[in-house]
Amino acid sequence: MKPLWKGPIKDGITQSLLGKFLACRERFRLKIYGLAPENDFDAKLQYGNMWHHCEELYSGGAAWSFIHESLLEYARSIAAEYPQCSPDIHRWYRVCACQFPVYIEHWQKHPEQIEKQPFAQEYTFRVPYELPKGRKVLLRGKFDAVDIIDGSYWLQENKTKSVIDHHQLSKQLLCDMQVMFYLVALRQLMQQGIEPWGQVDRIGGVRYNVIRRPLSGGKGTIVQHKPTKNNPAGESEDEFYARLQGIIRDDPSSFFARWRVAIVSADIDKFELEFLIPILEQLCDWWRYIAHGTQKYKYLHYRTPYGLWPMTTAYDELLDYGNTGGLTNIANLFPEL
Repeated sequence: MKPLWKGPIKDGITQSLLGKFLACRERFRLKIYGLAPENDFDAKLQYGNMWHHCEELYSGGAAWSFIHESLLEYARSIAAEYPQCSPDIHRWYRVCACQFPVYIEHWQKHPEQIEKQPFAQEYTFRVPYELPKGRKVLLRGKFDAVDIIDGSYWLQENKTKSVIDHHQLSKQLLCDMQVMFYLVALRQLMQQGIEPWGQVDRIGGVRYNVIRRPLSGGKGTIVQHKPTKNNPAGESEDEFYARLQGIIRDDPSSFFARWRVAIVSADIDKFELEFLIPILEQLCDWWRYIAHGTQKYKYLHYRTPYGLWPMTTAYDELLDYGNTGGLTNIANLFPEL
């Protein structure tokens, strides 16, 4: 059986795949050979995906009417994949459909929109990154957005959360693998003069765009009114979501937040020296052992034990008992690109 992946030099590495390698190298090996646990429905993840779908269309200039229609089709595609979760999917589709137009209204009239120059939206990158040993790994991924503000590039990170926590997100930035991986890639694009990244010569930092999910605790967590003597029909679904939209519209700052966290070159250097370069060198050596049986690097392969690995998965049924139940064959290691 041949692996789907041709290694970090030919096929490259994304931050999500690098995270899997970091978590457990044996489970990562199973992944690159085309096995993955069957996906369970995750409402938080799927709401984020719905929001991201709308954000991508909106950043491309689409009107809300088109976005809404596309969102409905997207929700139907999720329901086709998880038919047993159709009620949950419908519920989160309706939440997204009532929240996103208020998001558009809120930021359209905000001064923050005036000061930025949109530069790259949903930009897929594939940039060579030279390691100290001379090997060139391909860094791969997709920026949510990059804007020019005050003559600097600002990487935008879109996040859907149950709570908007400015302090926590800002505090963890310098060791946030996804964001820092993207900043390294952005700097490489600039330094290597890859078009169209030569317009600006410095990175300002990260601009967080955080959306709080309604119905997840706190303000906006409401329930549909049941029938009463005065209202025998109760509150209809349309009335419920109209009421939710009104709550969001009356207090948008409780549901939408944007702020910047400045970054200097030394912060990116530190991330590269302390994490990215060492782990990529190990990944290259590990791949030589896995792909070519180079015994010199055998010690780099191991299975992370329970206690460090967060939970048992279908991978462990295979590793412990040879049982492939709960695993599915995959053909694409880069579904996000």
